[in-house]
Amino acid sequence: MNSVGIPSPSGQVLSLVSALLSPENHVLHVQAIQARDQALSASIESYANLCLQLALVMIASDHTPSEAILSRIATQDMNQWRAADESSVQELILNPHQWIVLGQTAGIILKTALVRPPFCGNRQACIPSGAITEELQRYVLHLVLSSSHVELRNVASSIVASCAVSSDGVQPTLHVSAWGTLVPTLKNGVLQQHSGALEIVRKMLEDGPQEFELQQIDSLVEALIEVCGGRLSDESHHQVLQSLLNCFLT
Repeated sequence: MNSVGIPSPSGQVLSLVSALLSPENHVLHVQAIQARDQALSASIESYANLCLQLALVMIASDHTPSEAILSRIATQDMNQWRAADESSVQELILNPHQWIVLGQTAGIILKTALVRPPFCGNRQACIPSGAITEELQRYVLHLVLSSSHVELRNVASSIVASCAVSSDGVQPTLHVSAWGTLVPTLKNGVLQQHSGALEIVRKMLEDGPQEFELQQIDSLVEALIEVCGGRLSDESHHQVLQSLLNCFLT
């Protein structure tokens, strides 16, 4: 999967995440916590938009060097971010590894928002749907299959697995039963021996194999058996065998 057509995050969400990452600026940090909570609970639209923006922060953070990341951010958004949190911007420029930490922080906030959705104004849990759900699915799968940093890939995999095989279906539109492209995309990734696909398939089959339909299990088993005899790294071979074991134990 490539990043063509994926927009850059807004200056507002960049300043929000960087402030949440910097507790030493107490006033800014507290303001960011309040802004996050308000955005997540104001309405379903506000909640869904912040979730999308957090995923975009993760994608933007998955580039090096700092100049390459900054060049992807619109001038207006960059100016807004600098005005709100100039010290964090400078820290990221001087210490490029902090981009990964920024992306991980955005991912942790996103995962928490999805698995523990707040109640919106009508006292119903925030559940994104429609085109917004499709965008979110695309963004997190992009990270799982295309991220060049294992730290971000692991967070993205955790997000997908936590929603897709959740026994309580806390995010029904992100559950494997409703996410029509998930298993075919992961099957293709397994056949290509993609480490991200192998890891998340193992995790999903370990955490919630009973959440899959039989046809989906059969499809993944077919792909896993096909690659099992190929030239795999020790780690990938272990993931394939563990996945097959989890399938047969269901």
